[in-house]
Amino acid sequence: YKIMRKSLYASVILFVLGIGACSDDDDVQGGGDDEYGYDDGAVLADDAIPQTIPHQSYFIANEDWFGHEMGSCNRFYPEKDTIVYRCFRKANPGKTLGVTTQFAMNWGGYIYFMSKQAPRLVIADAETLEEKISFNVIDGDGRGCLGVDVKTVYVATTNGIRIFRVNKWAFGGFVKGTSSATGDLYEGQIGDMVRAGDYVFAALQGKGVLVIDPVAHEVKKVIEVEMPGALCVDKEGYLWTSAKEKELWRIDPYTCEIVKQLKVAKAPSVGWGAWRPSSLCASTQKNVIYWNIGTAGIAGSTGNQEYRYDIDKDEMGPINGVSGYGVSRVETLIDVIVNCGGGTYDGTTGEQVSSMKILGGLTNENASYAYFFPSIPFFEDTNEPHVLVNQIILKPGEEKKICLSDQVYDADNTSVSILKDLIFNEKQKLVTYRVERDTLYLKAGSVPGSTKFIFNVCSNGRENEKSVRVDVRE
Repeated sequence: YKIMRKSLYASVILFVLGIGACSDDDDVQGGGDDEYGYDDGAVLADDAIPQTIPHQSYFIANEDWFGHEMGSCNRFYPEKDTIVYRCFRKANPGKTLGVTTQFAMNWGGYIYFMSKQAPRLVIADAETLEEKISFNVIDGDGRGCLGVDVKTVYVATTNGIRIFRVNKWAFGGFVKGTSSATGDLYEGQIGDMVRAGDYVFAALQGKGVLVIDPVAHEVKKVIEVEMPGALCVDKEGYLWTSAKEKELWRIDPYTCEIVKQLKVAKAPSVGWGAWRPSSLCASTQKNVIYWNIGTAGIAGSTGNQEYRYDIDKDEMGPINGVSGYGVSRVETLIDVIVNCGGGTYDGTTGEQVSSMKILGGLTNENASYAYFFPSIPFFEDTNEPHVLVNQIILKPGEEKKICLSDQVYDADNTSVSILKDLIFNEKQKLVTYRVERDTLYLKAGSVPGSTKFIFNVCSNGRENEKSVRVDVRE
């Protein structure tokens, strides 16, 4: 089974719109200058990859101590050897996160904190942590959430997946086919959610992996697995899921076909009885996935072991046990594993890179860090997505295919994880086009000339776009 080197993380939709033109059909034919300010013989080089803006900190969301303290978040500045304890509370005097905060993500310049009980969803500015809005009622207890596009976030509850409209800061209805028939707290819970290929994938307790159309917001099918819960997307855009007690499956995100069944010592899982996200995660820098087995998530537990699987080399093995309480995640820029104890670890060897001594706890700065009961690390998003291509040149009658992920870049994300929309003018006649599996297929007509399309990208909820020139030349 073969696919191209890179796959699209999102469904690419061709919007056919009028976008302003040099003429009625948006084509410039024959000689002379056009609106770009270049003659017909001009060659526009692609943009260089922009300089990376480094991260200054990372975050860890905490359950905190049920019955004693509301959920919290700590912010770690490793270069300064500084920790800002309960940073959300410090930025919002008199306000707290909800009861048992178990999940957080950075999307569109805001952090989404999910807690099991009220306030179940709190949205705060990603840099200042100042609260934008919060919701006590979301039609169920809170679980995880997922950025779907610049206007949409899926919010998982014990009663299915709600649609949150970012442009309105308000909830819509449920994703069709996800609402629980019984509403039972421990039946039909949603585990991990990811977006890959043409779909959103969501693990459903006791059923399998839901395949969701992110445009129609409805379940299209269910991939049946014995042990659903853990999901991630690798650097090439493939979906990984826990499938059986000792198996992980790699799945094509367009066809939903199983392309690899990986035998493991034990597959990662979601704590359905005391819900938490799974430990399965992927590097954005290397084609590697990680997961934890053992008793991670149990206070004072021992025997936790992190596993690493190098997809390109087909090599798997344990590295130092680093998860402890809660789960680990891979820092997007520097590619180290961050665990919930605040330490960072080499992603290949598991050897410790740095250690942050957590004090805090309750009001006593010398209390044990275990009172935080940390849940999940998450990271800054300091870099914007960019479209690198400026021009595509074809000869009359020539056909060309272009990998779209090769034309975009975001240091905080994989190219396949960037959402891509191509907007052509329906009246242009110079080229025909279609998009399939992260590839733009172009065919030039017989007449020389110049046209353009808008290349829009969205990465981690942040948008950018560029007008790209297409030339048909002898």
